Order: sequence, then C-alpha cells, then structure tokens
Amino acid sequence: MVLGIKFIDFQTGSKRALGIEKGVFVRYFDERIDLTKNLVLPIFIDAHSHILNYVVRANWINLTNVRSKRGLFNLIQEVLDIRGIFLGQNFDESKWPERDYPTRRELDDISREKPIFLLRVDGHLAVVNTYLIDKLRLPKEIFKDFENGIVVEDNVYLVIRRLIDTYGLGLSISALRNILSLGIGVAADMGSILSPSARLKEKLKHLVETYFYYYIGNLEELLSEGLDRILSRYGGIITGLKIIADGSIGARTAYLFEPYKDDPNNRGLLLVPEEHLDELVKLANKLRVQLAIHAIGDAAIDVVINAYRYSDPKLRHRIEHLEMPHDDHIEKLAKYGVVPSMQPNFIANWQQRGGLYEHRLGWERARKMNPLKTILAKRGLIAFGSDNMPPGPLYGIYGAMVHPLENERLEFSEAVQCYTCHSAYSMFIEDKLGKLEEGYTASFIVLEKMDISNPQRIREAKILRIFVRGTEIPS
Repeated sequence: MVLGIKFIDFQTGSKRALGIEKGVFVRYFDERIDLTKNLVLPIFIDAHSHILNYVVRANWINLTNVRSKRGLFNLIQEVLDIRGIFLGQNFDESKWPERDYPTRRELDDISREKPIFLLRVDGHLAVVNTYLIDKLRLPKEIFKDFENGIVVEDNVYLVIRRLIDTYGLGLSISALRNILSLGIGVAADMGSILSPSARLKEKLKHLVETYFYYYIGNLEELLSEGLDRILSRYGGIITGLKIIADGSIGARTAYLFEPYKDDPNNRGLLLVPEEHLDELVKLANKLRVQLAIHAIGDAAIDVVINAYRYSDPKLRHRIEHLEMPHDDHIEKLAKYGVVPSMQPNFIANWQQRGGLYEHRLGWERARKMNPLKTILAKRGLIAFGSDNMPPGPLYGIYGAMVHPLENERLEFSEAVQCYTCHSAYSMFIEDKLGKLEEGYTASFIVLEKMDISNPQRIREAKILRIFVRGTEIPS
C-alpha cells in the first residue's frame, strides 16, 4: 500500500503530492494525508555534531541557564548533597557578570572531598577540583593552568575518559530521542569519547542515523605509523577523518593573525604544524578518504586552506567552523573544491553586540565573522551543523537569519537547504537524503504554519510530526 501526502513546497510555494512506498518517495497523486496547512521540510541533517558525547553526557548537569558564578556554586553544592559527584557541562562564562572561568580554588571551597568537573560549552576547556585531580591521578603537565585546575583541547578528553573509566559512566541511547525530537534524523559525529563500531552504528540507525568521522589527535604519530592502518581497522564504519588545527574563541585558543583584544599577548594555538597538514592531505588523496579539519581563527583557516591546495575535489574535503575567513580564503573554497561546514547557532550565541566574540576580539572583527551569504554566493553551498551548542536546527536557522551584518543574513529557504541537501552533500548522501523528491528517503518533518520571514517565530516553532523512512515517530 502506498501512503500519499499533499504539501506546499517550502521553496516555490506551490502544491505538491508524493507517495511513500517502502520508506522512499514515489510518484503518487491520490493524496491521503493533507499537510498543506503546515510546513513540510526534509528531515534535518546535522553536519557537525558529537552524538556519542551527547549520549554519554546525557545525565550530566546542564549549565546552559546558569547566569553567574554564585548561581553555579550554589547549584554544585545542591547537587553534591544529593549525588556526591558533580559533572557539569555547557557553562558559558561570557554570559555571567564576572566573565571569567571558575577556578580550582573556588571549587575546593565548595568541596575537597567530592569530585567536581565542569566542561565549557565549546568542549575545549574544563575545570576540575583538587579531589578529582588526586582521584584520577591527573599529571600536572596536562594542565594549561594547574593552579586554577584548567585543562584545554585534547587533555579535556583525556580527563573525561578517566572519568568514564573511574565512575563507569554509561551510554544513554534514550537521549537520542531528544535529538530526533528536534527534527534531526541524520548526523555526522565529528569525533567522540567512544570509538565508533559497526554494532554502535547499527544501534543508532533506528533513531538518528550517524556517520562517524574518526578523530585523529596525534598527527605526527599518525604520519609515522600510517593512515592505512586506521582505515583498515574502521573501514566501512567511518565516513572520514577529523583533525583539529586550532581551538576555540571562548577558550582563547583559536589561532589568530592579531592578538585577542582581552588577552593582548595571546594569538591562540596552532595545534598541527603546516607541513604535517600538507602531508596529510596528500596521503588522504592517495588513500581516498575525506578530511574534516577544524579551523576557527583566521590564521588557522589560512594554514588549512593552503594545505587544501593539494586536495582532490572528488573527496569533498571539509573545513569545520570557518568562523573568521578572509576574502581570499572564501575564493579558495571553490578553487580547491572544499566544503564549508559551519554552525549558524554560534551567531545567535556569541556574535551579537555585547557578546563573547565582541569581548574577545572587538566589534570590528566580531561583526565580520561567519559571512554566510558571501560564502554561499561564492561556493554555492554550506553544510550546517550545530556542534551540539545547542543541537536544535531551528535555533541554527534563526542564527543564520539574525547575522549582525544584514547583507550576510540568509533567507529561511537558504538556511533550510544548508541544513538538508547541502549537509547531505558534505556526507556523500545527497542522492538519497535532503530533498522531498521521488527516489529520496521519505524522512521529513511537519512544522506548524508560521511567518518564515520572522526569525523569532522560526526559533519558537513547534515540530508537529516526524517521519523517518516513511514511518511516523511517536512523540
């Protein structure tokens, strides 16, 4: 039996009808479900997420709504009294009046006998108390600032792995339902605490189909031992390889040409030597594997985009975040066939007046970040993802529509394409996902009818129904 739907095309405004058979859209005109009073979109594809991290940390305390250090410290004390351990994630000091990180000494004042771990919203910085340092036997050399208990970059995940080993933190598959409820049916996992496996990939598929990118931390060691070993071990499981070239603006580790405004002696960190990136791109071409390289600061983007001069466009090598590109960087995206993978929710989070980016960089630099319209015009596509900060695509679309520069704002339909067919292209699945067309997988969402020119209305929109491979998912 063929199920038929009638709907309004979100791009053209015209009425359309499609059938659904065996989870795929087919030609069919005897409509059974009338969705013309709603807004029907292809299911969202999050091109840059951390699905496994999300389900591992599902029961951690979410600090998104904490608005001051005092509020944080009070919450920690309350939770310690109940649980005896505090694992917090998503703190964002840029939204606090104090505007500085919590410190080990401050956490010790709360408790020297119970473990406290705080993960910054970007995942590039964490703070621990003395008890946890001793319990996990953390060596002093892994700390960026031992006195204040601060670790950054790869050492953050070293600490988290020890937490998992010591306290037995498990995987919460039920947390995936939260992701699916946001309209995300497909996601690229850009490196996580757990290693990908065929069994895990199959387990996730029934809720959020996940494409794994294997994170390579030690590039020098990789190049000496051989990339082919990783590919043979994870072949068929991974879609590509993830490399991090610099840090984040929040942690002041994004690599910049000019120093940070609020830290004049600091230009951030280049985490991978340029010559190693050149070698890796050549090797990836030879072994036919896609690269996804994280670069946020303009100096890091410069290094990465220049390494991609060796790229093979057929491999669709990606650059993740791309927040501070210059005009010549944007021109080279098309020249080298590089896919820009960006997070419009960062614009809503931190690129508004008075926000984190203005404090770190000054408004002149901050307002020019994430030039979505320019990149879309010159490259022809942008893959949108969330980095789980937060994961909701509707919030990301809102971010794309409220860029501080009016000429860099996207229209609703443009942003939707970035979160659907463009994201599909970045993951080599554009022939089956990302469009409401015959032959495509019948995965789609039904939104309440709304004014699509109003960003705030889009941000608050309700997802009424979700279909995955032709089957409606119970709410």
